[in-house]
Amino acid sequence: MRTSEMSETHGATSRAVRTESVLRHELFIYALEGLAEYRDLMIEIGSHVDAGDIQAVTSELTLAECLAKPFADGRAAWAEVYEQALQDSPSLRVAPVTREVLIAAAGLRGAHRIGLADAIHLATAIAEECTVFLTNDSRLAAVSQLQVILLPQLQP
Repeated sequence: MRTSEMSETHGATSRAVRTESVLRHELFIYALEGLAEYRDLMIEIGSHVDAGDIQAVTSELTLAECLAKPFADGRAAWAEVYEQALQDSPSLRVAPVTREVLIAAAGLRGAHRIGLADAIHLATAIAEECTVFLTNDSRLAAVSQLQVILLPQLQP
């Protein structure tokens, strides 16, 4: 499935749904710092988000995950890039980690034996009524409450 198909399938035709897809931290890292295999794809997805074709959500947890390496490496400029990129905008919601999200995450973690951070991202997507969960982690495809799309599925 190409990103244009994703936006057609999950964008305008289901605009009544509050948000469409959740983006995990590694997707921001791929787009901003570049991982050769996925950088262009993430830039394309980002352009669809910026254009409003895809309504995106990410958890506030994403900010902490993205900042860890720049802080560890003393790269303050990169930390600022992530802080600027991970802010609410008309087409990107940075959702808070609420008590309800944490309780739901605990349930998902127990049911699917996944890590806490992954469970928080999934619980955020469900709480925000997302229809798609975009990730590069195939272990998360077992969660049935969302359509999990893996990055390789979006490549030609």
